Amino acid sequence: MENVIGYVHSVSPTKRSKRKSFPYFDFMLQTETEGYKRVVCFNEKLRSSLDKYQQANVPVKIRNASRSKSTMDDNQTNFLLNKRSRIEEANNNEVQFEALPLPQPTIQQVQLQEINSIDAKTKVDVKALLTKKNDQVRLIRN
Repeated sequence: MENVIGYVHSVSPTKRSKRKSFPYFDFMLQTETEGYKRVVCFNEKLRSSLDKYQQANVPVKIRNASRSKSTMDDNQTNFLLNKRSRIEEANNNEVQFEALPLPQPTIQQVQLQEINSIDAKTKVDVKALLTKKNDQVRLIRN
């Protein structure tokens, strides 16, 4: 377990794990030494505090965070928070950097036929128009 200090960005709504057994949410933490790190939190009680810190743009100290290999990028790690994790406002002498806006990802539009050319584990959003007729779904436009 370790402690980490940073600014909270993009707190997500509560989600369900793939097995639908564990509620969780995630957010990005801007740190001084590692840049932006994804944090996955399995303690729903921390969400409202994190929302407040994000809104106020106040740095936080997270206690008892653990590291886990990212499921989205084999070269990255995430922080995981659980019932033993604690969040508090960081002291001014602990923070030597300013909050920066979260960089926006570059959006590349591709046709559905080109999807095989995208690297594995790349997060994508799909925009499509589907119709359903006689229990068969048909792609009208992508």
